[in-house]
Parts: sequence; C-alpha cells; structure tokens
Amino acid sequence: MLLEVRDLRTGYGAVEVVHGISFELAAGSMVGLIGANGAGKSGAMHAICGLLRHTGAVLLDGQDLARMSAHDRARAGLIMVPEGRRVFPGMSVRDNLLSASLHRRVRGRAQQTLDTVFHTFPRLQERLNQAAETLSGGEQQMLAIGRTMMGQPRVMVLDEPSLGLSPLFVQEVFRVIGALRETGLTILLVEQNVHHCLELSDYAYVLEQGHIVLQGAASDLLVDPRVRAAYLGTSNQPSEAEEVRQ
Repeated sequence: MLLEVRDLRTGYGAVEVVHGISFELAAGSMVGLIGANGAGKSGAMHAICGLLRHTGAVLLDGQDLARMSAHDRARAGLIMVPEGRRVFPGMSVRDNLLSASLHRRVRGRAQQTLDTVFHTFPRLQERLNQAAETLSGGEQQMLAIGRTMMGQPRVMVLDEPSLGLSPLFVQEVFRVIGALRETGLTILLVEQNVHHCLELSDYAYVLEQGHIVLQGAASDLLVDPRVRAAYLGTSNQPSEAEEVRQ
C-alpha cells in the first residue's frame, strides 16, 4: 500500500469531527471518499495532508508522516488540490505552476512536467502570462491541478474538484482526473458528485458523521441500494446511518 491511514482522529478546536477512521490506497489506484456535507471528508483530507492536527498514523510508502508539517508532507509527495482552488491570484499562470517545482526532489524534471501540464491543459499554455485571478473558475481549477502536477505527487489528494464549476467544466475536470488515473497516478478523490466519483474510482469509502460506515469496490457501491438511496436519489431503500452500517 502506498498510503495507509490508521485510526485518524481530528477536529476543530475541542470538537472532534473524524473519529478514528482507517483506509488505504494501493499504488496506481484511485480511491473515493464520499459522504454528505458535514460528514468530515474535508477535515480528514486536511489532517492527512498536515493542515489539521490529528492523532493516528499517516504512512506514505511505510514512512510515518504524522510529525511532518504540511510542507514536508507535500515535499514527500502527498499533495492536495484544495477545495476552492486557492491559486495565487496576482501571479501569472506560469509563476503559479513554477512555484510548485522549487524543491530539489522535483526541480530537475520541472520542464518535462510543465510540458505534461500543457499537454493536459492546453488552455493554460494559451494563458501563460495572464494573472490567475483573470481566469474563469474552471480554468483556475485546471491551474490548481496543474500546479499540483508540477510537484510530481506520489499521491494526489483532490478535495471537491467540481465544486462551484459550470457543467461544462465539471465534465472537463472529470475527464482530466480520469486521464491522470490512466497514467498510473495514485489519487484520493473527495467529491460531492457521488456518481462521477464512483464511476472513476477503483474502491471507495462512505463517511458519515466522522465514521466510515461502508466500503467496497466502487462499481459495487454505485449499484448498492443504500448508497443510491442516500446519495444518488434512485432507490426507495432507507438511507439512515444504521441501515448503511448493516
């Protein structure tokens, strides 16, 4: 397993929102984490990437990252594309991309990776000298993913990549995520669009009120009546937590 999370607990201040969850990602796989708003998905991702204090182990290829800062975890190869994109608004597209390639682990292959980003997102090359704040929301999401690619992640964590995008850009973002998966990149996908998340993922976990209540092959969860009732609105089966836990 390339990424292992064991008994992760985290929260905001004195309020714990993730209660001892464990999951894992095999190298080259895409794993989805789904759940309703407030289930603890983003809190879990922030903790894994070092943005929230936590207890429990986060192991990348056997190395425990628990005592590492967010910067050090990113340098080790665990890199998040954050919800809301968070590009550097006043910097050009070029400088946003190059800002992620300064560490010695990735510096030597920066130009090669930049070429890959432009192949994946031709629009970014067209807007290379534009300030990031002048891009559309969808283009900023492309830039955020491209910037993460520049860091040459071993595991890419995508936190709600379709949030706030037009339907056209939603389709484009999922197309790109699928293409990245085909390259063998290991991806942890947290996504409000449950159908797309399960269609793309190999395996998935359902998070509810800070607990993992269901897990399995994504293709199985996509047709599971409990998941369909709770998140896809296509079944008359009950969707309460106790039913899901069964």
